[in-house]
Amino acid sequence: MERAAAAESLAISFVPTQGKTAVYLAQGYAALGEKRKARAWLRRYEVRRDLYFQMHLRSDPPFDPLADDRAFRALLTVPRPPAGKAC
Repeated sequence: MERAAAAESLAISFVPTQGKTAVYLAQGYAALGEKRKARAWLRRYEVRRDLYFQMHLRSDPPFDPLADDRAFRALLTVPRPPAGKAC
């Protein structure tokens, strides 16, 4: 968890939050089972309609644990395929 805290302390200084920063930190937190923190980082990225961002949300396996989460699904502009059936 120390590395996650270190990464977060560095990333929080980037304003506005870049898409890759939000995605990568959210993936790390999702892998650690920290769903709330993962969603919080995804919400930081303000250009949610960005196709690159949406592609990660829809197809990256690290987000499989969030697939059934209502708050996570609210970030999607198009529904996510079932876990394991990504693009």
